[in-house]
Amino acid sequence: MNPRLIQRPALPLEAIGGFLALQSPQASEISADLRERGVWTDYRGEALRLGPAPYLADAQLTDSIGILGEVVRAL
Repeated sequence: MNPRLIQRPALPLEAIGGFLALQSPQASEISADLRERGVWTDYRGEALRLGPAPYLADAQLTDSIGILGEVVRAL
């Protein structure tokens, strides 16, 4: 994956509050594309945040990362 499109900032895991926080200049577009595919995210500026919820199965979380890869590769 092109690190200019999306990357994980070098933050300690305890600093991200259980979320996977990624940086992308296209965070809003990625979030919208993910939502169209059933993956709900949060974004603020260039920060795209994915977070687990107690009602999600591990397989759903794994699938969402695969979908993220598809969305970013299509940019």
